[in-house]
Amino acid sequence: MFFFPVSGKYDYFYYNIEKNYFDFELDIARENIKSEPMTPSYFESDLIFHIKNIPNDVSGKYRLPVTIQSNKKFIKKKVNFTVYRNKDIIIIKGDLTDLKVGEITDNQYFKNRFNWKYPFYFDIRLKYTN
Repeated sequence: MFFFPVSGKYDYFYYNIEKNYFDFELDIARENIKSEPMTPSYFESDLIFHIKNIPNDVSGKYRLPVTIQSNKKFIKKKVNFTVYRNKDIIIIKGDLTDLKVGEITDNQYFKNRFNWKYPFYFDIRLKYTN
C-alpha cells in the first residue's frame, strides 16, 4: 500500500467520513517497529498517527493536523501534505521533519540525541468509495 520506513506491518483506519474530508489513523504495533541493532528503541509502546481533515474531493496542498501517540505521549504537529484525487484513488504524501527524539522519548539513554530530528515520510494510497 505505501512505504513506511519505521515498519512494514501496520493497521490503518479512516473515520469521521464527511462530505468533504475524512480522518486517517495508522497504527504500528510495538513489536513491528524497526530499531537500530544493539540500541533500545525510541518507541516503548505502539506508535499511532492520527491525520485529521484530509480532503476527499479536491486535490491540492494542505497543512493538516497530525497527532502522534507513543510512550504515553501525545505530540501534536502541523504537517504539509499533498493530496491527489483521481476518480476513486486518493494519494496522500507528506513529511514530518521537525519532530525531535526528545519529543518521542524521555529515555536517558538517548539524552545526547534529544535534539536530533526524527523524520517521518508519508506516501498513503487509498481506494475511496462513497
